[in-house]
Amino acid sequence: MLPACRQPGGCGRKRPCHNRLPEGTWRHLDSGGWRDFHKASLARVSCPRCGVTGQAVSFADADSRLTRPFEEQVRWLPQRCDKTVIANPLSVA
Repeated sequence: MLPACRQPGGCGRKRPCHNRLPEGTWRHLDSGGWRDFHKASLARVSCPRCGVTGQAVSFADADSRLTRPFEEQVRWLPQRCDKTVIANPLSVA
């Protein structure tokens, strides 16, 4: 059995891990003109309240493939720029 890991959502208690999930990838803010990604190997966690779910990460919301800073930038930019100015540097459509 793997060491205890934090249960995402619901209760937030530490519970034993079942097994490893495939490596997850999250898009982060670009760094020096290069696209930046966070990669992490996560575990499946069993909780009597929440059931079996994936381990939470501190830098992204559940079920998101974008980091919180990237999401915040994408939400803030449309208030200041037009869509073309945003889409090209962030490589989003």
